[in-house]
Amino acid sequence: MGFRTVLTRDRDVFIPLDTRADIANRYRNAIFVSIHFNSSYKNQANGIETYYRSSESKPLADLIQRELIRNIGAVNRGVKTANFAVLKKTRHPAILVEGGFVSNPRERDALTDPRYRQLVADSVARSIISFQRAAR
Repeated sequence: MGFRTVLTRDRDVFIPLDTRADIANRYRNAIFVSIHFNSSYKNQANGIETYYRSSESKPLADLIQRELIRNIGAVNRGVKTANFAVLKKTRHPAILVEGGFVSNPRERDALTDPRYRQLVADSVARSIISFQRAAR
């Protein structure tokens, strides 16, 4: 099963949130996945959480959260609804993943490891495949 992947950016420059949603909305049958790494003033904050807005996005959020927790073994901060601009303005299934805390020394060390980031990417990809298969 092949997918076309479109990045909203390919270097460290800010892309306005509306523009990110507009990019996703240009494509038929798109799935919008926004991957972030969290931060907190409490350096002991840790774990992974996944956000969604629409009911059509919840199954994808559940799949991604479950796959990330199973593969990474991080604290499960849950699947939550949110009114984030990128979720609100995207007309397709859309989720936002917070894949750990850069403010937590242990998680920051993991986040700097390319193998960890690849594990996050692989977990998200497997979840998208499962979501697409279930939608058929």
